[in-house]
Amino acid sequence: MVHEGRAAEGIAEMEKGIASYRATGANWAMPYHLGLLACSYGESAQSERGLDLVGEALEKVERTEERYFEPELHRIKGELHALLSREGRGRGRLRGGHQKSPRISGPSCVSFGPA
Repeated sequence: MVHEGRAAEGIAEMEKGIASYRATGANWAMPYHLGLLACSYGESAQSERGLDLVGEALEKVERTEERYFEPELHRIKGELHALLSREGRGRGRLRGGHQKSPRISGPSCVSFGPA
């Protein structure tokens, strides 16, 4: 839905799904799901919320040692910081002064899993 221009509806569905999943007591693959949600927030010009979700996902990685998605979380985090920086709303400069090319409008989160 987010990629179809229905960001608010897609994000609401993702939030609902994650909340339902958490209600079961399940926690497996949560960094992955939070990362996808973070991308969706970035694509809908809500990068700060996306960064909060990436932070939560990285905390879960540390707690659970479920690291298969960790590199992608760091990439998403960098893209969200770059978006905020370009918009003049950055939370500070990226470490080492790195900046993303301005031609990218949002995190590249096209497809991480099975269709």
